Amino acid sequence: MAATLKGTTNTNTMKPIKIYEKLKLICKHLTHGRQEDAHEFLRYLVESLQKSYLISRKVPKTVDNYTKETTPFNQIFGGYMRQDVVCMRCKHISTTFQHFMDLLLDIRQADNIDTALGGYFKRENLGQGENMYKCEKCKQKVPATKQYKIERPPMVLCIQLKRFNLMGGKNGRPVTLAKKINISNHVRWAPLH
Repeated sequence: MAATLKGTTNTNTMKPIKIYEKLKLICKHLTHGRQEDAHEFLRYLVESLQKSYLISRKVPKTVDNYTKETTPFNQIFGGYMRQDVVCMRCKHISTTFQHFMDLLLDIRQADNIDTALGGYFKRENLGQGENMYKCEKCKQKVPATKQYKIERPPMVLCIQLKRFNLMGGKNGRPVTLAKKINISNHVRWAPLH
């Protein structure tokens, strides 16, 4: 992959034909001439570039995911999400962190990306009855809330729009995107405006 990219830069432009010719190296199931998902292609491309990087650094194939998260590609496209679950009975907060490389935004109720981001990061009530949250402090099933915040944002935030419903139908409604997206309301440590 690295050689393919180097071979495309005779000038300041990259020739997509070189990548197109090596499509099977990026992802075995991508087929020439067939319409594919752009987000899926990006994921496979970044993964392929990361593999090439690790091979060039002679990193063993058995390297753990935490080490992979330190590569330049993860430094560019990767971030960390924080999830806080708050017990409504004792107010105990259970916090978990997860690495992410993109956000899947539900646009069924959104006309623009900012509204979809607000929906993704809104506080949510967890379960009723048997589906209630089991608090690690109370040791009981209790009402609770869950909220996501970005702990460490990526330098490049990739957003995928969830356009398909459970029945496979596609939502073709237009969604607007501003020239700049302000995610500071969704970043845990961002200063308030």
